Amino acid sequence: MDAKIVRVPEPAELDRMVYAAFPSWKSYRTVMLKGGLFNTTYTLESDDAPGEKYVLRVGPVRRELLLPYEMYLMDAECWAYEKMAEAGIPTSTVVHKDTAKTLLDRDFMIVKFIESVQLNRSEMSEADRYEVFREVGRLCRKMNDIRTEKFGRVGYILNGGGYDTWSAYIKSELSEWADKIREQTTDYYTEEELCEIVSLADRYRDILDEITEPCFNHCDMWSLNVLLTPPAQSEKPGIAAIIDPDRCCMGDPDFELSSGWMMNDAFYDGYGRRMAEDAHTVIRTNIYKMIFLLLNGYFMRTQYDDPAPSMSDKERAMKYLEALR
Repeated sequence: MDAKIVRVPEPAELDRMVYAAFPSWKSYRTVMLKGGLFNTTYTLESDDAPGEKYVLRVGPVRRELLLPYEMYLMDAECWAYEKMAEAGIPTSTVVHKDTAKTLLDRDFMIVKFIESVQLNRSEMSEADRYEVFREVGRLCRKMNDIRTEKFGRVGYILNGGGYDTWSAYIKSELSEWADKIREQTTDYYTEEELCEIVSLADRYRDILDEITEPCFNHCDMWSLNVLLTPPAQSEKPGIAAIIDPDRCCMGDPDFELSSGWMMNDAFYDGYGRRMAEDAHTVIRTNIYKMIFLLLNGYFMRTQYDDPAPSMSDKERAMKYLEALR
């Protein structure tokens, strides 16, 4: 996919990043990893550090195409790795980051390489797959125990933002999305549709504000971000790491569950509960499901120049809007 926000760094830019993190190195080798649509990612090795291997992640360009909270994703990611590790959740270890853009006009970070296989590329028996998804559910429940005083995207909270209520965060998320739609796209959503979508946070404020504890949500929990121990290391697959929590937010745990990306019987077995089916929970989860579709549609249309799936996302989002009318 031809992502507008991705640009491969120049060799001189790579030098500046690598040698800032490892000043004693005289040389290094990189291999670009495939699959990233936001960051440009490399494996990183050097003869000056035999046996050590790292991953370099370089942030996007054309920041005018980013949603406001995406400006702080690496700050959020580093914080999340630290908190997840403290909670006993296997994850990445950060060895260097620069989100102040002191070396170049992009964020970058370096983490230790984890020998692993991505869940979406692994082969295993149905019994083993059940146990893997069950463990993911258990770990997601542990993530919910990570707390902050404020609601909202973690990147905002770390940079002095955040919200006192869950409804205030939802209104901000919808408002910022609508503003970017107005700024960046045409023939997508009408002004009437945008206004109605944003108004949901006020219309359902009391129901949203039944959520009073800001719980950690990964917000990008799908099989690409679950790393398994490689077959050579164990007879049965285990969780080597859960990665890429850069879009994490603090709020209703059902926000995570509403994505549906990893949620099956095995996941819920490990998680320990399913979403309730009372009227207020259904209203909230309809809003959450709509938000995932609104954001994904914006990413596909504006950042990745692929309007076809964005229209499909809009059609599905409008069905949730209709249910909320």
